[in-house]
Amino acid sequence: MSEAAQHDTGLRVTFLGTGDPFASGGRLQSAIMLDAGAHGRFLVDCGATTLVALQRAGIDPDTIDGVLLSHFHGDHAGGLPLFVLEMIANREGDAARPPRARPLTIAGPAGTEQWLREAMTLFRWPEALATARSARLLRFIDLVAGVTVSAGALRIEPFAAVHTPEALMLRLTLAGRTLACSGDTAWTEAILPLCTDADLFICQTCTFALPQRTMLSHAQLMAQRDRLSCRRLVLVHIGAEMQRHLSAAAAPVAEDGMTIEL
Repeated sequence: MSEAAQHDTGLRVTFLGTGDPFASGGRLQSAIMLDAGAHGRFLVDCGATTLVALQRAGIDPDTIDGVLLSHFHGDHAGGLPLFVLEMIANREGDAARPPRARPLTIAGPAGTEQWLREAMTLFRWPEALATARSARLLRFIDLVAGVTVSAGALRIEPFAAVHTPEALMLRLTLAGRTLACSGDTAWTEAILPLCTDADLFICQTCTFALPQRTMLSHAQLMAQRDRLSCRRLVLVHIGAEMQRHLSAAAAPVAEDGMTIEL
């Protein structure tokens, strides 16, 4: 398919979870769905509340083609063990939930497969992971900063974040659109190429003015706003202090369940 034809398909971005680890403002944890129709459906991050968010949005987890993880903190990855469990265990005696028929691609920092194995063991569900693996329902892709890879129609260009050692920012191209996702990070000059000419830059601002060593505040991001060449900016990962200052935000703030058509 030509790039022009892909562009005509369009892309829907659904903000399933826009909050911090503490449910500040009643927000769910980090999860964004990219829906490009025949080109696929992908989750960017899978916080612990992701299955709740999918249920509220009326989205069948079986329609998700892949999950991308920015890093291993529970509010970004803690829903993945539950997602895998649902693939296996939420079917018994239910004709409306036949076995998942196609693999789920899981793309994340190096060590994602091991992290998932350890998490499933900790949660006492190792058999579910073993069943998914034996049925060849899981496909893993390691993401490395500076190395562009593809998951089906999705092009993934990772950038190093300033957060945890494995944390990544993701530049994604799907259906002719380009999105930049900061994940969790302090300010880094890598944000500039990350969001260059992106149709949408989804950036975390956990706090409004309170400085944090490994996270961006609204004040820090807006001090760099003139250097960002993205076409559209939306803020996520809203913490308590940022929640109290929403009326002063200098860019749109996403809400749980909000959608954007690109």
